[in-house]
Amino acid sequence: MNESIKINTNTNQKNLRQLLILRAIAIFAQIITIIIVDIFFKISLPKNLMFLVIFFLVLFSLKSLYNLKNKVISDKNLFIELLLDVSAFTLQIYLSGGISNPFISLFLLQVIIGAILLKPLFSWLVAIITFVFYLLLSKFFYVINFDSIDNSTMSNHHHFHHDSFDLHLHGMLVSYVISSILLIIFIGKIINNIRHGEQKIHALEQQFLKEKQLMEMGLLATSSAHNLGTPLSTISVIISDWKKIISDKNLQDDIKIIDSQLQKCKNILSEILNYSGKSRLESFESKSLQDCCQNLVKNWQKSCKIKELEYEFLCTIEQPFFFNNILIQAIYNIFNNALEAYKNKIKIAFLNDENNLIIKIIDDGNGFDEKILKNLGKPNLSTKKSAGLGLFLTIETLEKINGNLIVKNIKNIGTQVEILIPFKYYEEL
Repeated sequence: MNESIKINTNTNQKNLRQLLILRAIAIFAQIITIIIVDIFFKISLPKNLMFLVIFFLVLFSLKSLYNLKNKVISDKNLFIELLLDVSAFTLQIYLSGGISNPFISLFLLQVIIGAILLKPLFSWLVAIITFVFYLLLSKFFYVINFDSIDNSTMSNHHHFHHDSFDLHLHGMLVSYVISSILLIIFIGKIINNIRHGEQKIHALEQQFLKEKQLMEMGLLATSSAHNLGTPLSTISVIISDWKKIISDKNLQDDIKIIDSQLQKCKNILSEILNYSGKSRLESFESKSLQDCCQNLVKNWQKSCKIKELEYEFLCTIEQPFFFNNILIQAIYNIFNNALEAYKNKIKIAFLNDENNLIIKIIDDGNGFDEKILKNLGKPNLSTKKSAGLGLFLTIETLEKINGNLIVKNIKNIGTQVEILIPFKYYEEL
């Protein structure tokens, strides 16, 4: 969410920069046009008023340039900037003949810019405002002094024409309205398609980065598994010797737990080194959903010390099921997080909705920090001192099977995590 806001803000800054460039071109063009009309066509324009409009436009442009460097640019800011251009242009047209001024068609340029740069609501407002200004300019305009011009030139102004020319000008107004509506609709659709495509590209880029991270972690895990074989074998030999020489019952129990953890490490390393599609299918063994869930919890409980574990199976359907090794490890990551956080009790419940098996894990720990909840699944985020890879890998594993992970804090209780596993996952194995 924050990333999308940052991208949108950066885009608005670039758009305002382009708008200021267009405004600079417009200011320069207005100055040149006023000079040419005055010198070559001998038309007595209200130059003082027109240059005053340009002066204020320059002042506002300097303020906008300051905002560009020191302020976050919102969609509303862009709309106000474009509205300023529309208003200044309207004043210049008003001072130079009104609707009969041939440059009045440049109102369409403002509509096009609005359709490209602004959200639909603001772009429609720009179109409506330009239409209102266009309509007002057909009734109100600054009367130019034509005393120095011959009659043929003077007759080109609609103030001195009859109804037929007025009809032509009103037809121009209708044409402008139709053109504006079509531009807003079709350019708006084109811009939306472009933005939608950019969002898809951005999503694909993010997915590519995630896949790259997962591949790198997979290579690292394989290399580590290969290198860990020797030290684990050494530890295993030492544990066997301890079993023979230590008679204290409490120490014997601790040694058994260490030995079981050691065997678990060996099994995980073997799975990493021997993993392939073929070996996974050969090890496939379907069981009832209840047996599968019970075994999942029992196997995890054997490898850890926990004060109190409450287990509930509340599923309302019975069907064959199977957790593959990758999914088991992803679930155990959440179990282990609860084990790290809990104080006295962990509750694990299995239930279901129409499409998913739901594993609910509740611990009585201190809960997640709000910052962590907003950024769950990032590899550099952790609830402990690790790199947060457990949560990251779990979320990625669930996403691969269209599953989900829902984490929330429960007041006066602790943390609740729900793992959603689609039943389709089993059907596709």
